[in-house]
Amino acid sequence: MTTGSGESRLRSAVLAQAWEALPGVEVLSSADGGPLTRTIKKIIDPLVIRTAARPRLGRPVLDAAAAAEVTELLLADAPRLRATAAWFTHLKRQRRALRITAGNVQDVCFPLAYELATGFGTPGPEAPATAAAALRDLHGEGGTTGVDQLTGYLADPRISADLTSELQRRWHAESAEPVTEDDVALLRAFVDGLSDAAWRDLAASAAGHAFGLALRQPGGAATLTTAIDKISGVPVPDLGLQRGDRTSVPPLNRRDETGAELLERSVERRVRATLRRLPAAERDSVADLVDDELARVAAGFGLGLPALAACFALGVAVAPALRPLDAAVARSLKG
Repeated sequence: MTTGSGESRLRSAVLAQAWEALPGVEVLSSADGGPLTRTIKKIIDPLVIRTAARPRLGRPVLDAAAAAEVTELLLADAPRLRATAAWFTHLKRQRRALRITAGNVQDVCFPLAYELATGFGTPGPEAPATAAAALRDLHGEGGTTGVDQLTGYLADPRISADLTSELQRRWHAESAEPVTEDDVALLRAFVDGLSDAAWRDLAASAAGHAFGLALRQPGGAATLTTAIDKISGVPVPDLGLQRGDRTSVPPLNRRDETGAELLERSVERRVRATLRRLPAAERDSVADLVDDELARVAAGFGLGLPALAACFALGVAVAPALRPLDAAVARSLKG
């Protein structure tokens, strides 16, 4: 291995050099100015570079092309990484205020800070309240009976094993038909016309579920990218729906879960959201809530109703065009 500009380089050196060009990320940095090991493990690799989908960029030694791509990805994400550092400071303060001690603060809050940076950008005046709400969303409200019941229910080894088996059965029972030209046409008709008639046709169809189920097949991300290109004709960014090229079976639960992969959220995290949303008087039993969620997880895009799956598919199709500061997208839309 040599260190010439066109030669292979240690990945750690590539990351350190790129990181030096990022101001405002000191809380994510080590004493020597490079990224902390946990920053690499919790933010850079899974969320910025996405090594699960790009394994060649995660090798200890990178060739010149891979080193350039790693550097480009890191520098392109500079604004969000600065916002992540700022959100992490707010999350640390709110953890102390809420007396939360579960998990290592960096393990828990690094990916959560990146998630907040993605959703809200640089923290504003509402940042303390937003950070506190995000932590409550992650850890659950102290003393919330439904959350406590859920935790106890899933902690039973027999129940957990049965539910995991049932989740696998329902997931693989869903047959994924190829996305058809008719499915694409239904989405395009609504995107182009925004008419009530086009929406009724789309909502009554199985197109939303078809797109969601197609993502579970090998090369699913490419299938969706091709469809979106036919609809909007703009470059498709990584939408953060899943970790690899297809959606994996979500786990029943996952320790310190804060990942941004929307379609791979655990069943426990989804049920926690339901418990927070519904008043106690309107909730079914925890067992019924979990069973309902298993059914939804198995459906396309994790949504039971075809109309909701259609809304999700629309969001995925329209999202690439919602980048007003990207000149290339603006030019393509004008054309």
